Amino acid sequence: MSEAESDETRTDAGGEAPEQQNSLSIAMRALQNLKTAIDTSSVRAHKRAVGKLCLLKVRLEASDDLSKDVAQVLVSAGAMVARAVTFATNEDDASDLGITMSLLFGLVVLCKTCPPARDEEETEGLRKTLRGYDAFTLVSEREDYVPHHVAAGAMLRLWSTPDAVPATAIARHAAQRFFRATSSAIFLSKILEAADEEDEEDDSMFCSLSVGAMLEEANPEMKEKRLQGIVDGADSEVGQQVLRDLILSFLLPRELLGARKTLLLPREASKRAGVEHGLLLSQAHDAAMRGAPWSYSDDENETHKICALLSGLAMLQLAKQKNADVRLAMPFDGLLQIGFLELLPCPHKKRLVYDEEMDTWRVYSRNPLTIHARGVGLDGLRACVLDMV
Repeated sequence: MSEAESDETRTDAGGEAPEQQNSLSIAMRALQNLKTAIDTSSVRAHKRAVGKLCLLKVRLEASDDLSKDVAQVLVSAGAMVARAVTFATNEDDASDLGITMSLLFGLVVLCKTCPPARDEEETEGLRKTLRGYDAFTLVSEREDYVPHHVAAGAMLRLWSTPDAVPATAIARHAAQRFFRATSSAIFLSKILEAADEEDEEDDSMFCSLSVGAMLEEANPEMKEKRLQGIVDGADSEVGQQVLRDLILSFLLPRELLGARKTLLLPREASKRAGVEHGLLLSQAHDAAMRGAPWSYSDDENETHKICALLSGLAMLQLAKQKNADVRLAMPFDGLLQIGFLELLPCPHKKRLVYDEEMDTWRVYSRNPLTIHARGVGLDGLRACVLDMV
């Protein structure tokens, strides 16, 4: 037995037997076991966690009470496991973690935090909400935008409603979507709270506290020269691939994209894009062949300009990793948080996050959570990139 497994066993044995604990205590212990399992690849800890979750399932099925606190713990565990599924290094681990993720989602449903649909009309309304959420692209109009927390609630209500989910529905896919949506909602709420505390100005106005940014505002030529230098870093064959797939990531629907751990689109997503969205694939390919420098300086399409700047930033970070493979390296070295990327924690003090609902870019740092720069659209991205590099 590994040292980590020994520590986990001692911790687990130090308290009451699971049968004597309340549901919240069992959920907390399961969360602790899952964290150990993921951090140390401990099979024993994973088995202990699953055992506790199965016990919790029996408890929840036997109760009609609302279990909000338990649900919050399970959502935290599910978000952690969902991320581990994405970064699993072999199929067996991904499969085992995927089953656990499905179990966690089922338990959240059993916590009864969201009531089932009352009738067929309400059920269809929930399905429409999820269709809108899945169909969203980063270039869509925001009038009918479905927030992450609304989509997560709709998923819970549908899966709580008898016969509302087709027999062919795959629980693992629903679980992945649910935990990704809840994670995004929780994170963005924290970012927005920090932004509100920073100042009360409108988000469309660029806000930066750095002296360098103030000097560049007074000297726009210096600012544009720095940005063009970043974009020029993507003027290569690999840079063209990155630009193409970033443009596609802005144009393709959420349901097709999912969240990936690489700069380039996964094979399955690329294949579906060719079959279902051939014109978009052709548009992205043509823009990429013209190159990032041309797209940034001469293309009239703002999305192409945004992706050209992002591709330059991506290649800049890739170059710093030395001999990194674009097909395997962490996108942007973990600097950029955006809906189609799944990232591991990174050592950088500042990170760039995109709020898709408000079309707003923000640079932030943790401990304490602080907003350093922000802005809307292309101009907002320019301001944020300059604050970071």
